[in-house]
Amino acid sequence: MAFEAISGRRGGGSMVGRMAVVALGLLVVGCTGNVVVLSGPDETPIPANPEPPPEPFPEPLPEPLPPEPQPTPLGFCLGDAVSTGTIEATAAEGGPVGELVPGNWYAIETSGGPWFAHGGGSGPAYYGAWVSDDGGVTWFRLNDSADDGKDFTVAWGAAAEPVGASYQRGYWQATGTSIRIQVADQVFEDNSGSLSWTLFDAYPCD
Repeated sequence: MAFEAISGRRGGGSMVGRMAVVALGLLVVGCTGNVVVLSGPDETPIPANPEPPPEPFPEPLPEPLPPEPQPTPLGFCLGDAVSTGTIEATAAEGGPVGELVPGNWYAIETSGGPWFAHGGGSGPAYYGAWVSDDGGVTWFRLNDSADDGKDFTVAWGAAAEPVGASYQRGYWQATGTSIRIQVADQVFEDNSGSLSWTLFDAYPCD
């Protein structure tokens, strides 16, 4: 260990003490009160009592934006599902689709099934549906092609499109508080199976 102490008094000032001690590879380069400043062999300062830096406050994550409704090829956007239901293939009167607000736009989409045109499922599988907006007096096919004047889009529907290989979705602006839907047949008592539907809010969009 090497030790050197230098002391002196200059003018009328206070005594200034300086010392240099080399021990264990550390150098005491100064002291003030109870605080000792050390440095390593390369004279890099080492704080006597280092304080950890304050932790930064985490920045809040931005809230994700709701997805924008995507327009269909027909220029309509689907909103939320309003209601769902299932119609039996034997129900000649079909089933109601209610709680509509006149003037609002809606879409009805078929699903489920299939239904069969002969009892016991012996006939071919069908997924077609008819819809009526006058309480079941007149019926029109829910179909995306107006081929013989009996399709939804020829009457009160604005547009229709296929959904997958088997189903249809039709858009219209309500003029009453309900419509009806049935399987696309004319003789119902020998049918079997069922067909489901979902009603959506909808609106024209680009």
